Parts: sequence; C-alpha cells; structure tokens
Amino acid sequence: MHIVGTGSSTGGGENEKKKSSVRERIEAQFVRHASLLQKYNPQADREYAGVPCAILHCTRSMDTEKLCGVSYPWLSNEEFRSKSVDGWGRLFGRRLLVLDIDCNHFEVFGAANIADVSTKLEWACAILEGQ
Repeated sequence: MHIVGTGSSTGGGENEKKKSSVRERIEAQFVRHASLLQKYNPQADREYAGVPCAILHCTRSMDTEKLCGVSYPWLSNEEFRSKSVDGWGRLFGRRLLVLDIDCNHFEVFGAANIADVSTKLEWACAILEGQ
C-alpha cells in the first residue's frame, strides 16, 4: 500500500506508525463530523422556495457504528434516510427531484460509479435549468 506524500510503501516500522496515525486522525475527523451532522436541525425558510434542487440519493447504507463507533442514521438506517429526503422537501416547500445512485455515501465518486453519477448530474442540471 502507498500513502500519498510518503514516497514509499508501507512495509512496517515507521511507515506503519504513520499509517496508524493517519487512520486515527481520519477516524477522529469522521466522528467529529458525524456528531455535528447529528445535531444539525435546519429550520424551514421560504428563501429556499425558488432554489432549484435535486438530491443524489445513495441506495446503499453503511454500518457507521461498526465502522467508527458512532450511530449516524443518515448513513446507516434506510427508513431514516428516506425520511431525510422528505425533510429536504419540507425545507424547500416542494417535492424535490431524487436520483438514485447504487452506492453508499463514500463511494459516489469512486471509479465504479463516476459514469452513472455524471449522467445523473447532467440530467439533473438539464431538468433544473428548465424550471
């Protein structure tokens, strides 16, 4: 495995310590972000009424508790995720265009999904520009 910026592969010793340190920092950052998002509570505002909007909805969930020890239903619970889409509609005061992508939140821009995501973004832009 190669860690960007190290100029060498991980084979043990100092590189393993760097790898562990990077992983710990990434996990800590994820936990902080998940905590902030759990607490986020947007208020409906009519300023959003005319803003074009589409949602790219990932159809696959992930177990955030197992991954990083944080319960984050927006990523892990199908029912909660569907309700969050409805919540965005309430915030905007209308039903929103929802385009499904067959991946989880962190795979959207992965090589396996980029063609589908690009097509759906183009489609969403064309629809939204025509509103």
